[in-house]
Amino acid sequence: MNISKGKNTGGASFTRNTSATCSNYIFVGRIVFSITEAFFFFILVLFLLLLFSSITPFPYVAFLVTCLILYIIIGIPINMLIRFLQAKHCKMPLKDFLHLPCNWVVYRFQLSKEILQILYPGKKFFLPQTYGTTIIEVKRKLAEEKSKVEYYANIANNASSETEFSAAISSCIKTLEWMSQFEKYNVFVQGNAPSDDLRDIKDNMQLSIDRLHRRLASENAQLSTSPTSFSTLTAFDTMDGHDFEYFCADLLRKNGFSNVEVTQGSGDHGVDIFAEQGDVTFAIQCKRYEGSVPYKAIQEAYSAKGIFNKDVAVVMTNSTFTQQGIEDAKRLSVKLWDRDKLNEFIRNATE
Repeated sequence: MNISKGKNTGGASFTRNTSATCSNYIFVGRIVFSITEAFFFFILVLFLLLLFSSITPFPYVAFLVTCLILYIIIGIPINMLIRFLQAKHCKMPLKDFLHLPCNWVVYRFQLSKEILQILYPGKKFFLPQTYGTTIIEVKRKLAEEKSKVEYYANIANNASSETEFSAAISSCIKTLEWMSQFEKYNVFVQGNAPSDDLRDIKDNMQLSIDRLHRRLASENAQLSTSPTSFSTLTAFDTMDGHDFEYFCADLLRKNGFSNVEVTQGSGDHGVDIFAEQGDVTFAIQCKRYEGSVPYKAIQEAYSAKGIFNKDVAVVMTNSTFTQQGIEDAKRLSVKLWDRDKLNEFIRNATE
């Protein structure tokens, strides 16, 4: 699913007035008048009054005719420029913008309120929030939820049991159903909405279950011939942060790391584990996380490497990293050990 970029006109599409007379009246009215244009023209009228005030008697007819001519020559073109910029801001064709219902601004505030009530149920907003600000906020939230969906999907695709698979799929569906509430506000790219993903999941559910059974049967066959086994294959997803740190430390020891030490938390500057491999020293931050790991963890690991005079900074997680985080880690020379790397460590521990 993809979240649409750029600004949107109003989520649920504005409906043109069904009355042709009213629609044409609004259309013509917006061409010849706007509050912004009226303000500038009012200043121009005051300037003309100053010019004509010295003439006695006051030439009312000449003054009115001059104002009318200036309005046609200057006022209407200025107004059309203002309308064009407003339409561009709303990502709409000028003609459609000029045909919007007369209460469209109020409608946008109503939409904003409706969206915020979905985002923050039970919360009261004393000041109205602009529609544009609300759309930016909802897209940020949807991006976070999309990251969670990808995280749950990754767990389901690598589940070690039917229970884990069912829990991951259930969380994935629940998140997508929540996201689908915003489809009527046109914040998703057409054809890539949460409802499309939900339909794909449900249509391919049996295929996914069959694939899970085949993979588990294959893994069980491999484990049955292995002299040792690592009992908590993917139980790390249910661990708290403290247990996950000790789990990672034990995993590193089983993978040939030496002098593995879990820090005590106080004054560790974000480092959870110190370890060595040959002559190389590591400062490792562990993140048992739902969703993609934020950039802050990468920055902390990089800073801690210098503070503790270690050779390599690492962020180790049961999850994934954002594309921006991957690029930043590459720039800072921070190693990223994600879920795939963690599973690789586990497989090595069982051999």
